[in-house]
Amino acid sequence: MYFKREKELLLTEFRNRYPNEVYKLAFSRLLKPDPFRIISKEPNLLMLGTDERDLFVPFVRSRLERHEGCAELLDIGCSNGETTLLFADLLERGSAISYIDVNDAYLAQYHDTFSSMPGIKLKRGLKCDIDTLTIYSDDKTFDGNAFDVILSQHSIYFVSNLRGFLNWCLNKLRDGGSIFLVFADEAAGYTGRSVATFLEERDQVELERFRRRIELRHRVFSIVDSCVDCKSSEISIRRFLDRHDFTLASAVYQRSKLYGHTLSDIIALAFITALPWLEKYDITGKVDHVAKMISANPEFVSLSVELDGERKRMYSVIEPQVCLQITRKAS
Repeated sequence: MYFKREKELLLTEFRNRYPNEVYKLAFSRLLKPDPFRIISKEPNLLMLGTDERDLFVPFVRSRLERHEGCAELLDIGCSNGETTLLFADLLERGSAISYIDVNDAYLAQYHDTFSSMPGIKLKRGLKCDIDTLTIYSDDKTFDGNAFDVILSQHSIYFVSNLRGFLNWCLNKLRDGGSIFLVFADEAAGYTGRSVATFLEERDQVELERFRRRIELRHRVFSIVDSCVDCKSSEISIRRFLDRHDFTLASAVYQRSKLYGHTLSDIIALAFITALPWLEKYDITGKVDHVAKMISANPEFVSLSVELDGERKRMYSVIEPQVCLQITRKAS
């Protein structure tokens, strides 16, 4: 049997939970600090479950440092604010932040994180999903040309209308303003492959819908062979949106990973996806599928043990990500 002990441990945690609870339990493995390094008082406190933030934060910071203005910021899918806090020192004194998430707890934590920071004003916190804000709203939630910077970090998966989302963001930017998009390449990564292989055996309709969303991102952002070319991507985005009032200032493909101290952690990380919400399938079958996938074909997700570096002896799987800076042209 595939990873019997690891599955039993995880099912004890996941069984009889609502989908959002399963998701949060899985996602907590990304956000919480590495307990082993807390105990050992390591100076560089890594996050337990991923190096995605380690890689994309320098990308965003280096571009914000030379960005023209950063007085108004919109944080879409803001989570608890820990990631955005890593950019806060680059904001102008008196900067205003608006922030959006569907989770009340995250919004409260975000408020607590930034409300006491000198020189930063929290302008508006909104409980709202991305589609409601950018597709179905009356477009009066925020003024046009309101923001210098829009952040969308690993939230694009929840967008049902990519064209509408990108147009909305561009319309809300001031001249010279930028949107920073960061998202995983689900076609090549562990989480996307976990969902796709699960659906292949059970639901062809949902599988096709899932693949279409990924293929659209690949086509629009010109992601080919684990690479994103800035010029090709700019041409593709302009064609997709049928507008030319922006440039793709930067585009990089990063070979990030997910990590865990145990194989139970690795299996759990497959549930930071749509898997918890496929409610007609029981949690035992989902956990069993992921365990079988990584046991029978570890190369498929590059399952390995880190042999050196700061995450030595941790398990890892591949989860590459794309980082883009789209800048609105001056009139």
